[in-house]
Amino acid sequence: MYYILNGSNQIIAADTDVLTLCGVNHIDELYVDIATKKISFTYTSEQNLDINYLDTVEQFTLSKTILSSLIGQLTIVNLSPVATPLETTLALEDELSTVLQESPIVETPVLELDDTLLFDTPIAVTPTEEAPALDLGEALDDSLCLIRL
Repeated sequence: MYYILNGSNQIIAADTDVLTLCGVNHIDELYVDIATKKISFTYTSEQNLDINYLDTVEQFTLSKTILSSLIGQLTIVNLSPVATPLETTLALEDELSTVLQESPIVETPVLELDDTLLFDTPIAVTPTEEAPALDLGEALDDSLCLIRL
């Protein structure tokens, strides 16, 4: 949603979303309703705005862009609705519900082991190749020879 301010900070143009929100059809009607205080735009901070109309308050965050024009400085104001905590919670709950419906829970099978197979069954080990015999006496003699030198 957008509206445009002139150099005196008066609304001189608005998109249809702003007009519809304020319950008017044309910028002239908006201007009259603001002048007669049926509608008010209240800046609650540098980046927040409340629009009051028909005993209703709508809150927005805003960003401004300043333009230089042949008729002077203009400011384009972009409005984004502020979500209330309840709206945010409901939106998150809806999203979670959708995800859970689209993603069925898959149960992982549990592998059961039989302890008797693991511990009571003898394991036969058969050598595949015989290791060469080692004569320790000969190995010790060779070691002692190196030490004597």
